[in-house]
Amino acid sequence: PSVSEVVRLVRGLVHGVSHYHRRTNIIHGDISSANIVISSGTKNVVLIDFGAAWPIERAALRETDAYTPPYAAAERIAKHASEDFRSDMFSVSAIAYELLTQKLPYDGLGGQAGTPNLAAKTAGSYRDPSTEILSRGRLTKETIHLLDECVGRGLKLHPDERFATSTEWLAAWDELHLSLKKGSRLSRVEELFLTGIDSLVSLFSRKKA
Repeated sequence: PSVSEVVRLVRGLVHGVSHYHRRTNIIHGDISSANIVISSGTKNVVLIDFGAAWPIERAALRETDAYTPPYAAAERIAKHASEDFRSDMFSVSAIAYELLTQKLPYDGLGGQAGTPNLAAKTAGSYRDPSTEILSRGRLTKETIHLLDECVGRGLKLHPDERFATSTEWLAAWDELHLSLKKGSRLSRVEELFLTGIDSLVSLFSRKKA
C-alpha cells in the first residue's frame, strides 16, 4: 500500500484502539497482523480476537499471558516495566512499520529487542521507516519527519519514552494525516501552469468562435 493509504488505515486503528481504552479501561494485549482484518466494504481495519484482553488495574495480577512476538511490547515479554495502553501502542506501531516497509522493526525482533538478554546487542538497530520505504513518492520533509515521529516514538522499547497519553498519540497521527492531505495539493508553480493553460484554451476558443 502507498504511504497515504497506510497512514489512513493506521490512523483509523489508532482512533479505534484509543476509544476502546477510554471506554473500557481494558488492554487488548495481542494486537498483531493476524488479529487485524480489512473490511471489503469500507476498507477500514477491524481489530479482532480479544481473548488476551485484561483490565489495566489487574495487569500485575495475571498468572498467564498471551502475545505474538515480535508485535508485543518489551514490557509484555520481559516484565521490566508496568503494562498499560502504551503496550497496545507499541503493537499498533509495529504494524504501521511493517505496512510501510514490509519489514518488522529492530531487524525483525520487534519488542523482543528490549528484553534484557538482547538489549545490548540490538542497541542502535532501529531504522526510521522513511529510510526503508522503497518509494517516497511526493512526500514532503514535514510528512517524513512526522511519519518517523509517529511510528518511531510508538516503538520505543521502554513505555515511558512513548506517547504519554492517548490524546497525544491521536494528535500526532492526525497531524501526519493532515500533512499528507496538504502535500497532495498542487504546488504554486503547478497552479500557475494550469491557470495559464486554461487561459490559453479560453483565448483560443474565443478567437475560433
